[in-house]
Amino acid sequence: MEIEELRAFCLSMPGTTEDMKWGDNLTFMVHEKIFALFSLDATPIQGTFKVSQDEFDKLIERVGFYQAPYFAKRQWVRLGDLSLLSPDEWKVHLAQAYELIKAKLPKKIQAQLTNQ
Repeated sequence: MEIEELRAFCLSMPGTTEDMKWGDNLTFMVHEKIFALFSLDATPIQGTFKVSQDEFDKLIERVGFYQAPYFAKRQWVRLGDLSLLSPDEWKVHLAQAYELIKAKLPKKIQAQLTNQ
């Protein structure tokens, strides 16, 4: 997927906002909590997203996936090239990342997001 397609998909999820952080990192957040980011200054563009611990173990066995530096160990992966995932795989992983972060928000906020 191209970055604009990824951006559109992320922004389609309720309550998602975007921001540029730490230089050229396009971040996607739900209620100010990051669930995915893309390093626009890297060539090729790299993606980082939240995963479950079980999913982390599976993903880092794949070529091009790594433990994301500066993020919680075994909970975030970095993908060295966006093209290593199909569009459908991207949608699944980004939706899961969103849901993992949303699940940690207060119940009242979760209910508001569900009703959007």
